[in-house]
Amino acid sequence: YKLRNKRLLEAQELQTLGWLALARGAKGIRYHYWKHPDNTFVLNKPLQDGLITLNLQISDVRDLLSPVAFVSASKALVPCRIPLPVTTNVLSTSSQDESMLAPRQTAELNVKTYLSWAGDKGMFVYVRNLDYSTDTQPDENGAKARFSAPRREDVKIAIPLPPWFNPGAARDLIKAGLVPYALNRTPVGAEAKLTLPELEAFCVIWIENRGR
Repeated sequence: YKLRNKRLLEAQELQTLGWLALARGAKGIRYHYWKHPDNTFVLNKPLQDGLITLNLQISDVRDLLSPVAFVSASKALVPCRIPLPVTTNVLSTSSQDESMLAPRQTAELNVKTYLSWAGDKGMFVYVRNLDYSTDTQPDENGAKARFSAPRREDVKIAIPLPPWFNPGAARDLIKAGLVPYALNRTPVGAEAKLTLPELEAFCVIWIENRGR
């Protein structure tokens, strides 16, 4: 697929939209390829690698994905922190220590959160960074990406939970790490306040239900 006949989808765009489709309840992804003179897919190594990565990620959690049903989506402006800039020219040890101890700037981030249930096994939380930028200009077969999303840290996301749901560990399915959260119980249910250590274009969180 070419965006306005100027370039193909980039790897990060494909992965972002692929996981979004799954969060909305899709049961698989089918790819189509039309071979004609101006089709540059065979020259676009980043996109080919991204397609393989997406397929492997989906395959790893296909048993969880198979019963998924989309529930709701909501937009929010959430608190986060801007990462410290990476510096390679360090004049002295003391200046490096001061940089490491410098507080990260607080900010807000536009996100959209999609909630999907996998029966009573647990829930998927798909978080998309809406502060991305992109255009349809040529990207030299993926070598010079036109899509970008600002990396943010300590992104705070609140997830409503029904009273019957007993949450276990929250796991990042893309980066294979645990996501810390605080649980607030109410008479009508609960709210899990997740802190995403890092968010770029999107993330996919799985929260197991221990109450089955």
